[in-house]
Amino acid sequence: MRAAILVETELRLMTSMALRRWLASRFATVASGASCQHFFLRCHQESALSFALQKSELD
Repeated sequence: MRAAILVETELRLMTSMALRRWLASRFATVASGASCQHFFLRCHQESALSFALQKSELD
């Protein structure tokens, strides 16, 4: 049980760090002069792709 909790905590930490890096890269893109519309379109495309990949792993 304790090992499962440690693994879950580690996965959450890794996900959190990956999310922070992803957000930082997106905001850097916007700050560099890219349009907000392009920013949100790209975020939507990436989240749709991520959802499709997760769904295919479950099938």
